[in-house]
Amino acid sequence: MHQSDSYPSLRTQDSILALALALLIFAIPVLVLIGLYAAMPQRAPNMLGSLRAWMEKNNRTITVVLCFVFGVFFLLQRFSGP
Repeated sequence: MHQSDSYPSLRTQDSILALALALLIFAIPVLVLIGLYAAMPQRAPNMLGSLRAWMEKNNRTITVVLCFVFGVFFLLQRFSGP
């Protein structure tokens, strides 16, 4: 038995969807923050400091929500595929 036989592989459409989801969750917020700093360099430190404080306060909730979203995505992929 080949190693590829023991693990289900994603179809091309599913791979593209997973990549788009990862980019949406991880890359776009970073680009938005860089854009914010470039657009308003005087106000950005205060705004980013507030955002950091909020994220530190809600770190656990953010982690749970992200894990839930990925879990739902993978469950739907598992039940919709062959």
